[in-house]
Amino acid sequence: MLNADQEPERKHSSSSEELERGFSSRLEAAIGQRSVLSFAKECGFSDSLVRKYLRGSLPGLDKAVTMARVLGVSLEWLATGKGESSAANCVQEEAAPHTAGQAKLGFNEALLRQVIEAVEEALDLLDLDIDPPGKKADLIFAIYEMYDDTGVTPDASKVIRIVKTAA
Repeated sequence: MLNADQEPERKHSSSSEELERGFSSRLEAAIGQRSVLSFAKECGFSDSLVRKYLRGSLPGLDKAVTMARVLGVSLEWLATGKGESSAANCVQEEAAPHTAGQAKLGFNEALLRQVIEAVEEALDLLDLDIDPPGKKADLIFAIYEMYDDTGVTPDASKVIRIVKTAA
């Protein structure tokens, strides 16, 4: 029999397992009816890498950003299950997925400028450069999506942590 003190400890110890399971479930739902091979090719990954994520491994930030962009879902939703995008949205977005170079209609130009400036400032502060340029664009797009429709100005310390992780 568990006492009240044991329950939170058990939940805490399984939180990384829950995160891995949640990520793989969301990834599977977002991929939908596509083949793993075609999705992997769209991302520029091997199909074995995508299958590894579907079995529960967690990707690095750069891989997660790429998958979210290809799937047309927000990075926040894919990583945590929070935010606007859900499995139901994924099905709707499959008909018109986002591709590199395409922004969602009605984007917030002021927010995009703030995100670009915040990323550039973080890169300067950290004395880093992100190559190739497409990776930098993916990073900017992912951060933009995190703040889109929130009404919140990008937080410099969060952007710095994200940039440091992605570089």
